[in-house]
Amino acid sequence: SLLEEAEKDDVVFGRELDLNLIGKTESYILTVLNNLDSDNIIIAANQSEDMIKYYEELMKINNEYVNSLRSNIKENKNKNIPAKDEEIYNEMSRLNNKLVNLQRQLNKQNLQLKAEKEKYRVTLSSIAEGVITADYKNNIVYLNSKAEKMLGWSLDDAKGKKCRDIFKVSIKKNNGHDLELITEENSAVEEDIEIDLASLFQKKEEINNQEAILISKNNNSIPIEFSAAKVVENQGKVIIFRDISERKDNEQRLRKYASTDLLTEVLNRRAGLDYLQEEMNLAEANNFTLSVIFIDVNDLKSVNDNFGHQEGDKLLQQVSNVMQNSLRRNDMVVRLGGDE
Repeated sequence: SLLEEAEKDDVVFGRELDLNLIGKTESYILTVLNNLDSDNIIIAANQSEDMIKYYEELMKINNEYVNSLRSNIKENKNKNIPAKDEEIYNEMSRLNNKLVNLQRQLNKQNLQLKAEKEKYRVTLSSIAEGVITADYKNNIVYLNSKAEKMLGWSLDDAKGKKCRDIFKVSIKKNNGHDLELITEENSAVEEDIEIDLASLFQKKEEINNQEAILISKNNNSIPIEFSAAKVVENQGKVIIFRDISERKDNEQRLRKYASTDLLTEVLNRRAGLDYLQEEMNLAEANNFTLSVIFIDVNDLKSVNDNFGHQEGDKLLQQVSNVMQNSLRRNDMVVRLGGDE
């Protein structure tokens, strides 16, 4: 249908079609030019931006054809065949005008694409998340400014290097992660497991909100959350990641508040009783001996009454410090309540 349309209009510009090539569907932009000799020139590009790279070649073809016709006209005039020359020249001029109009359209589209590209570049550079793009060979194509800062790599230095050498991330084993990565080979490994996204993408089309540890160029460890996906058109990859250090610190503080007595910084009643139950179960299962010492602070009420509750709190803190510094690493101090 494009060829039939080109027969009527000489030029069909910028038609987007999905082509199935070697079992893979890709979107292409097609331009068809009907030649004077009933031949057709077809330009196919899988990105509209690539079209701009070809318009100069199209103009070159046009100029060569025009020059050839002019030479024929001059030669035919010398042979006294003016009528045919005039007919050919008119047809040539019509085609030339079509191509000039096409060039104008392409130039206009080129300016629009450059403006869009600059807008996206500025947007990517200013967002708070790091953005990485890689090609089908897993080589780095682009880093935005946030990614450069977190990774410790500049775009110039990282470009062309393998993604796994720039975006180094690991996860905690058996920590509830949704990654089909643990194999029989490393199932017994207890330390962090490094993620190879290239291998992972053979099993998954995309990764969403995955927590991991990023190892920067200068070997700093940064807790991050990242998402990654394949780009269908060119089999490349896009990775978006953010620093979650503040969130992890808040989570750590919340965990501490949930299990720790805020005044004395020993285990609180709930966490202490849970720990005691675990130790009792362990002792029973292994026939161990378990010791529990229950104490209180003598005359705490007298301290509160005579010197104020602030001094009584300091006494509780001092007693707790003495106890913690006098115990073994696996022993625990628990505040059940008050001075107990």
